[in-house]
Amino acid sequence: MVKIRDNLVEEKNREIRSNQRFSLFAVVVICVLAFIFYLSNFVLIKIYVSGPSMEKTLYNGDIVLANTSYGKLKTGDVVIIEKPGEDYLIIKRVIAVDKCTVEIIDGNVYVDGEKLVEPYVDGAYTMPYYPQKTKWELKDGEVFYLGDNRSVSADSRQNGPCDKSMIMGKVFDFSLNRDGVLFAYFNR
Repeated sequence: MVKIRDNLVEEKNREIRSNQRFSLFAVVVICVLAFIFYLSNFVLIKIYVSGPSMEKTLYNGDIVLANTSYGKLKTGDVVIIEKPGEDYLIIKRVIAVDKCTVEIIDGNVYVDGEKLVEPYVDGAYTMPYYPQKTKWELKDGEVFYLGDNRSVSADSRQNGPCDKSMIMGKVFDFSLNRDGVLFAYFNR
């Protein structure tokens, strides 16, 4: 009688443990799904690159993820910019932020008098869109941005600096090719 009772108690304990494991598993799955939903709807945005303006870094058809809670911007960051009145987003590189002076002299970019080292441009010269406009004074809260493929990029040289509020997110340090197999690493 005792042995039967012990077996019944042991079987009941196994059943309780099994139910607890299943409940724990279900809670973990629900938490992971909630976290993924939160990231995909409130923190991360997926952007398809269209056009050659960021070439040698990003190519037409690449897919990038951008963090919408990106923190402080710095020179060299690749960002997603929302232009008011436009139904598309642009991807460009931050050249200067907040109260800086940007100048284009002899095909080179200078920020506050210092020549910017830009390995991502691949030796190309940076020319102003308008020969008479080669210097920009940024106000507090403004960002000067350029494409890496300067010969085809419509950027701050043409549009002027943008307000930080137009920056939707900062691109992670990689991109996925449309086929999902090519990783292109940004130069910092």
